[in-house]
Amino acid sequence: MKDMMMWRKVLAVPAVVTLALSGALLSTGAAHAAEDTLTVTSPTPDAVLTSRTVLFSGTGSDGSTVNVLDDEGDRVPGTEAAVVVDGTWETTGIYEESADVSQTVKINQVTGGSGAGEETVSFILPPSYNFAVLTPAEGQTVLARTVVFGGTGTDGSTVNVLDEAGNRIPGTEAAVVTDGVWSTTGTYTEDDEIDQTVTVNQVTGGAGRGEQTVSFKLPPTLLPAPVILAPTAGQALTGPDVTFAGTGTPGENVVLAVVPTALVNQPQTLAQEVPADPEDPILVGSDGTWTVTLALDSEDYTAVAVLVELSEDGSLITVRSDVSDPVQFTLAAAPAPAPTPVTPAKPAASGGDKLAETGLELNALGLGGALALAGVVLLVARRKARLS
Repeated sequence: MKDMMMWRKVLAVPAVVTLALSGALLSTGAAHAAEDTLTVTSPTPDAVLTSRTVLFSGTGSDGSTVNVLDDEGDRVPGTEAAVVVDGTWETTGIYEESADVSQTVKINQVTGGSGAGEETVSFILPPSYNFAVLTPAEGQTVLARTVVFGGTGTDGSTVNVLDEAGNRIPGTEAAVVTDGVWSTTGTYTEDDEIDQTVTVNQVTGGAGRGEQTVSFKLPPTLLPAPVILAPTAGQALTGPDVTFAGTGTPGENVVLAVVPTALVNQPQTLAQEVPADPEDPILVGSDGTWTVTLALDSEDYTAVAVLVELSEDGSLITVRSDVSDPVQFTLAAAPAPAPTPVTPAKPAASGGDKLAETGLELNALGLGGALALAGVVLLVARRKARLS
């Protein structure tokens, strides 16, 4: 019996020693747990990225490895276990076109076989398709109630311009994207509100591939078109000076476009045709009349006029009226006077086929505005010519 008690005591000692050592080992292990040094610097939380190739990077403990995992715990395609060198790490992931734009990843660091930090980062990928609305721009006040909608897209796709009720804007059609661009033209009536919002969507292969909402302003309801009283239609004049006169709404500014008649049916040539020396703005007097005298080369001309709103510095704000009926006339050179001795003068610049003075200061309007306005004026002139 005594021997048995001694045997139990002998067994008990190693057990106590073992438990004590285990406690010491556990305490020692906890004291030397891997330190959490992981940070993620790219992508930043909620970042909106511009590429589906995503750089993941940050800082950590040298020699550790960093893993970038998706919601399912799988490694993000393209990434690898990145080794921390000189305190930093990085790896690159590539998302397929079918991947959702909203992404969340879990990034963890492993040091000596133990976890040493974990971060969760959410971000937005760019759409996998090409689509954008470039005109009208957000918040823009357009020049006329005939509005050109245009932008970029995926070839072969169709683009629809819809109002707030989901109906197609009158005049527009399902525009087909060709060579990466699309456009369609809508027409707003005088009864439509100035503030407009459209939703533009792209459909590719029967599925939506992009949508954008754009708000813009229409010009105020159009005033009656000005009238050109002189020259009269078909009149044959001798130059070089031609006096234009007409009527319009008192206090409004008149833009007068006088172009070679041949250009009326060839609008593509207007890109090179701009006023050479514009007159000051033409103001309709309190009696409802306006007049301006221009020097022109011998030519067959067509003239149209429109009312516009100008800012204090003379810049074009918007078109204020419909375009006048076009007036076609011819101009011949004045008979040569009897030769007399004169001092040679500096030759005047030839007008060629350029647009004549418009009655609006080019520097204030800007080249782009001048061409856009001339395009609007001549587009209406051509339509009226076809209907007359």
